[in-house]
Parts: sequence; structure tokens; C-alpha cells
Amino acid sequence: MKVEFTILKYGFSVQFIRPINAPVKDTVKDTVNLDKIDHQIIIEIKANPHITAGNLSNCLKINIRNTKNHLAKLKEKGLLKRVGSDKTGHWEIIE
Repeated sequence: MKVEFTILKYGFSVQFIRPINAPVKDTVKDTVNLDKIDHQIIIEIKANPHITAGNLSNCLKINIRNTKNHLAKLKEKGLLKRVGSDKTGHWEIIE
């Protein structure tokens, strides 16, 4: 990366120049921090996309309300999506 400084009449300007072929990171997904429970939920859903919130609750040994809160947080972050109904649907992990 190249940095250029330009002196202006009332201050200065800094320009960061990135080479054209340099990879660009997806800053949204690269900066998402997951706690231990969120990470475990992702692992469980990868193993069984049809798992219910109740079964996740039992696997994680936390109550159902906390499980649903973690699932809502993952959906809000755009990492998880529910496809179909609560009874017959499944979870999709958004990569």
C-alpha cells in the first residue's frame, strides 16, 4: 500500500493507494465476533440443519430463552437464516 501526503492551503490530505490486484476483505463478515455459545450454535447447525431451538438448548445446557436470543443475534448479524416453518423448516448458515 502506498501513502501520499498533499499539503493544502489550510491543512493536508492523506491518500492511501492500494494496488489493483490486492485482495479486498469483506469487512462485515471479517469483523463479526462470536462468543463461545454462538460458535457452538453454528457447529451444531452445521451438523444438523433441522435442529430445533429446544434441542440446541439441551446441547448447550442453557435455557430456551437464551438460545432463542443467541439465534436472533446470529440472524441479525446475517450469519444465520431460518428457511421454512418452525416445525418443518431448517437453518442455513450464510457464509
